[in-house]
Amino acid sequence: KFWQENDVQVRYTLCERMFLTLEDPERSLLGKMMSFIVFFTILLSTGSFIISTMPEFQHQCLARGEPGFSEDCFPTTWQLFKDIELVCVMFFTAEYSARLVLSGFMRAELADRDRTQLLDWMCAEEVIHFPTFLQRVKTFALNFSNVIDLAAILPWYLSAISQSSESEQGPLLKIVRLTRIFRAFRLGRRFEAVIIIMRSLKKSMRALYVLCLNLFLGMVIFGALMYFAECGKWDPTLQAHVREEGEEWVQSEFEWQIVWNRSPFDSIPSCFWWAIVTATTVGYGDDATPTTPAGKVVAGVSMLWSLCVLALPIGVIGSNFSQVWDDYDREKTEEEISRREQELMVKQSMAWSDPLFFCKNLTLEVWHNSCLSSADSPDMSQSEFLGEVECKLEIDPREPALNQVVRMPLAPNFKKARRRVKGTLTFEYSWMPASKRPNGKDADDILLKGKLEVFRIRAENVINIDYKGAGLSDPFCVVRANTGKPKEDGEFEQTVKLTETVWDSSNPCWSDMLSFDYLWYKFGDIVVDDLKRSLSNKLTSMKTKRNLSGSFKDGESVRSPSDLAEAQVHLVKTVVPALQADLGQLTSTVPKLQSELMDVRKDMQLILEALKRRRPNSSHGLVHSNGGAIDGIAHPPSRGVFRDDFGFGSMENRPVSAGVLR
Repeated sequence: KFWQENDVQVRYTLCERMFLTLEDPERSLLGKMMSFIVFFTILLSTGSFIISTMPEFQHQCLARGEPGFSEDCFPTTWQLFKDIELVCVMFFTAEYSARLVLSGFMRAELADRDRTQLLDWMCAEEVIHFPTFLQRVKTFALNFSNVIDLAAILPWYLSAISQSSESEQGPLLKIVRLTRIFRAFRLGRRFEAVIIIMRSLKKSMRALYVLCLNLFLGMVIFGALMYFAECGKWDPTLQAHVREEGEEWVQSEFEWQIVWNRSPFDSIPSCFWWAIVTATTVGYGDDATPTTPAGKVVAGVSMLWSLCVLALPIGVIGSNFSQVWDDYDREKTEEEISRREQELMVKQSMAWSDPLFFCKNLTLEVWHNSCLSSADSPDMSQSEFLGEVECKLEIDPREPALNQVVRMPLAPNFKKARRRVKGTLTFEYSWMPASKRPNGKDADDILLKGKLEVFRIRAENVINIDYKGAGLSDPFCVVRANTGKPKEDGEFEQTVKLTETVWDSSNPCWSDMLSFDYLWYKFGDIVVDDLKRSLSNKLTSMKTKRNLSGSFKDGESVRSPSDLAEAQVHLVKTVVPALQADLGQLTSTVPKLQSELMDVRKDMQLILEALKRRRPNSSHGLVHSNGGAIDGIAHPPSRGVFRDDFGFGSMENRPVSAGVLR
């Protein structure tokens, strides 16, 4: 109630709002638009760089022998791509600089969705030290994604400053400049596919280690075997290794002669390429294939080894991927349940401060009549959900409210339908409290009594899901109101009323006048109610046990459970004020005890520092007055001596300072 009455709020500053717009696209519509612009600029810059490498989009040099030929000439990209690169780099620079400067003003603990840091600060007893402007900027600049952003911008400026030739350093700088495509992964962090893949790889690190180890061992072993099987012999004329690659018919000599060509397996490292291509079952079909019987045997063993050994860790990775997928779905479900519990907790906490909180809630739902029911009223189980509105009415037990207009956008409810909705809903309501105060024994317990009328309900631009005719929906409206709170414990009484169906319309208007009669009783004391319930249950169980065991004595009078419960409640009401008074006294005493405890800690620290300074100057151990050593030397302590972690002896002989005696 304190928070509601004082309207305690923490508002973002203008700089913080600008930072969140640039950094977190999920917080506002403008942030989503800015995120789309950044993503489009990334694709434009990367695409222009890729296309500019095609010969069709380059200025070619003159051929040798043509007028104006130069040996130093090399193809250059069109000026259009250079202009696109300049515009994109300027945009990236402005966006990164703005985020870097605004990060110093951003209170990141407020933007944290988990509220972990904020809760730690609120619950801690220590003095809170907020990060400075430079510390916040440093944290932002050292973030991995922001380092990638900087790496995507710097190469263009380095190339502009150095004025180097594009043939020497240009390609390297362009490759580094291509790292701006990694900025897209900052947006992809919120995509389910990227999150699942990254978690699967992180969980499969051991399997990946085994996979890499097996691949490395196979590459070394079979690469070496293939070298000795296919390297052939050394040809002094060609200055290379040659091998047999078949036979050819020589017509002049009328015989088959062996064909010798240069061997692609002239070294063990050159055989590694063949080993990797074979192990991964790629098979590019190049000249790196065995031709000798020994080489074919080595290749066959390598294929069998790859199928058997490499398949084992791949199966583990696939299993981890399936498990991570299930865990992610379970996590999303738990987050949704937690969010609903938090919303319910907020509503319950607001209800304690406002007894009329739940009766002020009114829910209006828009449904599509599928015409699958033969009854006059539509069947809710066969209808299609089109959106809902949940609002809080201005209801007062004594003051009427006439012709109040409410206009709100339709919101989805995935518990009712996994569908996105659109449109708005407008309605009017009038509240008229009871003119006469009710009489009777329950008159004092009545909190609210009156009549609510909802009328002139209309919707605009609702979604169309009908398959017949023009495809327009056949909407009707469902109004739910919490019209009653029983005097005893129990659920709220909810009244549900339906309007007529408007056929073939995306902008329906309902002329129905829906009336609701409200009758709410006061909430009882929750402590007393729980105590009554628990005592009644205990006494009922005790009476049952006694009746079953027949242990009642002659002349023993058994009081009814209600009498005992009333007696216990009376006792609680008399004891609670005394406990509250003791609690107030305890609240004033605890700070004093904490202050004295801090003084004791300071005195202990001074004593320990004094002992540390004295110990190196003493050739003998410091002996306590009761005969126990305190310098770490083992002496048999006297009987009754108490030793703790600080090395002191009995409590009577401990040094006491003036701070302790306070």
